[in-house]
Amino acid sequence: MTLFDRHGVETHHAQKRREAIQLSQHILPDLLVLDLNISDGDGFAVVNWLRQHNRLYRTPLVVYTAKDLDDTDRARLKLGQTMFLTKGRIAPEEFEQ
Repeated sequence: MTLFDRHGVETHHAQKRREAIQLSQHILPDLLVLDLNISDGDGFAVVNWLRQHNRLYRTPLVVYTAKDLDDTDRARLKLGQTMFLTKGRIAPEEFEQ
């Protein structure tokens, strides 16, 4: 969030799956950044829910996770334009770009 704040980008943060779904019902995000390891479920469930809603299913998504994802995982996480970044393999500056 700090990276986005430096550029004047308004952010909303959800720590739980339910919070993410509730936020997406009230705002139409320009971009979603998703960590798959959320505290009350997994990010796959969030993406699955988003896919079912016409105004959200094409939202650009950055999956930023420590998990190594195989092709099946990536297909399950595909939303609009989707980018996959692996924590520990990408510098914060690269993520910011």
